This record gives sequence, C-alpha cells and structure tokens, in this order.
Amino acid sequence: MLSQAEYQFALQNDFFSFMLRCFYHLNPQTKFLSASHIEVIASKLEKCRLGIIRRLIINLPPRSLKSLCASVALSLGILGIIQARNSFVSATGRILPTSSRAIAGTS
Repeated sequence: MLSQAEYQFALQNDFFSFMLRCFYHLNPQTKFLSASHIEVIASKLEKCRLGIIRRLIINLPPRSLKSLCASVALSLGILGIIQARNSFVSATGRILPTSSRAIAGTS
C-alpha cells in the first residue's frame, strides 16, 4: 500500500498512473481493463509532454480510451504542471509566464 506522499509522487511523475486516476474519477463504477495499447499510448503521450515526440497520431478503434488519454488526461496533466509553475498556455500552445511584466513585454 502506498502512502499519500508516494501516491501523489506517482500521479505527478507517471502519466499512466495519472491517466488511470482520471479514468476512475470519470467512471467510478467501471472496472479498468488494462491492455498493452493503453500503456503504449501513455508512454507516447508522456514523451510528447516532455518534448521528445513533437507529432503523434493515435489510430485506434472507437472506445479504446484515445480521448480519455490524449484529450482529457494529457490536458489536465499539462495544466497541472503549468499551474504548479505559475504559468499558462496561450491559444497557440506556447507556455507563458503569468507575471505582469512578462505579459506586458517589459521583462
């Protein structure tokens, strides 16, 4: 059994764990059936988040958890990381600091 600190560390540093938590939060009555393709998606999306992979297309049949992984969990994970750094994402996808000087261009 993980302690609360270990659980928080896993959620912050392992995208598969975070994606699994998102699944249970959105579908509390549904049992998660792990499959190898979900682990591959999580690994590839983590590499996207880190900037190792710059373009990714996920082609899978419907109900394969593509949207949950790529649209929901990845977005929430990135926003959580950015919020922790006191930044926000612009409409172009650039990460911008939230300081008033940086926004005004007077840094």
